[in-house]
Amino acid sequence: MLANVYSQDDADENARALLDEAAADSFARLPQDFLWLVGMANYAETAAHLGDAGAAAALYERLEPWGGHVAYNVVHVKGSVEHYLGLLAATLGRHDRAIEHFTAAAEAHERMGAPLFLARTQFGLARSLLARGAAEDAARAGELLESAAATAAELGAATLERRATATAQERSPTR
Repeated sequence: MLANVYSQDDADENARALLDEAAADSFARLPQDFLWLVGMANYAETAAHLGDAGAAAALYERLEPWGGHVAYNVVHVKGSVEHYLGLLAATLGRHDRAIEHFTAAAEAHERMGAPLFLARTQFGLARSLLARGAAEDAARAGELLESAAATAAELGAATLERRATATAQERSPTR
């Protein structure tokens, strides 16, 4: 979790050190107990933030069988594993696959009534649509970024709001 906290706070050097340590054995050292899935989700977020394709590939392989599940333990809910698979697929440049994962995650988060998880997934989906580069994806990405930023602002998720707003401004032709 600490690696993810560092990545959310843009303390990338600290996040990198912890990710590299865990990735040294392709994350095999992590005990497969009730904390495992949440830990893997945290590492997936960290690898995606850092753009670490090697860690992303190892994590994707380990998480793929868990795609239809929700990552949680007795005190922490991380949301649909599809979201993390989307992050990892995007990090690996597999944008069509990332879009599929994010779409599945968005549906799960809507069913769960989890607006913040949905906003995070909308942000990831928007970024994947933009990275795919198809002309028809731009408008949908803009809508998703706007929705993600608004929900983040409403719920006090400052980092997500800042990142969604910055991404929307970067893609804006009036910039």
